[in-house]
Amino acid sequence: DVARYAESTGKEVNATFPHAWRYRDYVIDAFQSDKPFDEFIAEQIAGDLLPAETPEERAEHIVATGFLAIGAKGLNEQNARQFRFDLVDEQIDTTTQAFLATTAACARCHDHKFDPIPMSDYYAMAGIFLSSDTLFGTAEALQNRKATELIALPGKAVSGTEGKPLSEMIELEYQLVQLRERLDELSSGALEARREGDGDTAQRLRIQSLGVRNRIGLTERQLASHDDAGNPLSLAMGTRDREEPFDSQVLIRGEEDNPTAERVPRGFLQVVSTGGEPAIPSDESGRRQLAEWIASPENPLTARVFVNRVWSWLFGAGLVRSVDNFGMSGEAPSHPELLDYLAMRFVELDWSVKALIYEITTSETYRMSSRFDPEHFRVDPGNRYLWRTEKRRLDAESIRDASLAVSGRLDLTRPVGSVVAEAGDGFVGRGVSEDQINAQSTHRSVYLPIVRGLLPESLSLFDFADPSLISGQREITTVPSQALYMMNSDFMIANGEAMARDLVHENGLRGRALIREAFLRCYSRPPTEEEVRKTLAYVDRFLETAEEHGIDLEEARQLAANT
Repeated sequence: DVARYAESTGKEVNATFPHAWRYRDYVIDAFQSDKPFDEFIAEQIAGDLLPAETPEERAEHIVATGFLAIGAKGLNEQNARQFRFDLVDEQIDTTTQAFLATTAACARCHDHKFDPIPMSDYYAMAGIFLSSDTLFGTAEALQNRKATELIALPGKAVSGTEGKPLSEMIELEYQLVQLRERLDELSSGALEARREGDGDTAQRLRIQSLGVRNRIGLTERQLASHDDAGNPLSLAMGTRDREEPFDSQVLIRGEEDNPTAERVPRGFLQVVSTGGEPAIPSDESGRRQLAEWIASPENPLTARVFVNRVWSWLFGAGLVRSVDNFGMSGEAPSHPELLDYLAMRFVELDWSVKALIYEITTSETYRMSSRFDPEHFRVDPGNRYLWRTEKRRLDAESIRDASLAVSGRLDLTRPVGSVVAEAGDGFVGRGVSEDQINAQSTHRSVYLPIVRGLLPESLSLFDFADPSLISGQREITTVPSQALYMMNSDFMIANGEAMARDLVHENGLRGRALIREAFLRCYSRPPTEEEVRKTLAYVDRFLETAEEHGIDLEEARQLAANT
């Protein structure tokens, strides 16, 4: 949510990102291996500039910079300079909000309205990102005026897609030759028609040529994604320094066609001073120094922002409730001393996320019950000072994963690639359809395809974050469609049937044993005597009704367990 992960560009064109899944896997591996969080930050901002001891480590660092490349993009923007500044603006906004909970992008058009961030600070950071190339790898096409290449990974990184037979590669080469010849014919024909004054024919041929250009772009990308033998290449989205870094001009009102003569030296936010900011050499973009500054233990925001996010994920609300905004327009911390302590402790623990979580979850505060206390409620009705645990609803991924787990269908292995990677380069609605996005999968929800504008139904109905925005805190809604999905969706019905089949047929459970096991699976607790009595009565009535309708007894038992 915080990295606004998605596998398509969004906006008007919505082209696919077939290689975005590498960044997803990188993040999962980083948390699983408890990578120190300061290293995690540095790799995402400047991994391509960091030292690496092996080709595999180099590949990991390159993939990490996908953080800067996976944002939403307006690919049909005709003005290349406007596109460039909009891309940089999105990178500044994501970086400063994700790691510093600071809305620095508000200073693009004017000095920040609330926080002490002048326009000069914004353009100091803009120079850093303008001096970097962002390679997101969408294929050239009529709707995509901003195609880029991808980065070839060293080592033995998996490709995530199937290879192509040599015959298919030869056929693609032949098609490309034909398409280029056809484009030359159409262009020549349109030119000749204009000379003869036949505007209608010229227009018709021009439209046909645009379609051929699309097909040329997609064919070229397929060929570029494989070697001559048809083996898929290991490619990644990412960032790299430009050969000639430069400082950014200040844009009046943030408009690319209205620059001033002033150029701001590349640098950082003055208000977040560490007293020892690294100097940016003239021949470097400054991303490496930016990463060092953000990940520094002296930075007053970085550790506080992250421990606040962890607290929010564990308790349902942060010590600073505006988890993405620590500025004047955000909320003040409810426990400022605790926030300071946790931030310092996090650094002492060598930026270990697992150690931080352990420290919080073994505290008395985290282990409180949700029992109501009238006296405490009178003093603190909103429970801002944590006198009890708040009951919380499962998030979208946990609801889906839990239903798979109790049914015995949950596949804990990691899929290679993603649905979008299999579909390849193209556009949502054509290359990737709604049926593909909602196809039945038993893998964990974190591996579902996340396409902007077309999320899986099992996630979108239960308040999944908008992948075009940084979302440190999800909305919580209760709407009829959620209940209807739980009752009627093919996915939930299949899980119910699988659980019933496992309980009744595979394990041969009946009566009290069946009820006890069902409750343990679904609620992680045994049933009360009252629940046993009511459930037995329900099953008896169900079997009687089934017998009256001539339904087989074993089939009726499974139906009863399913319902």
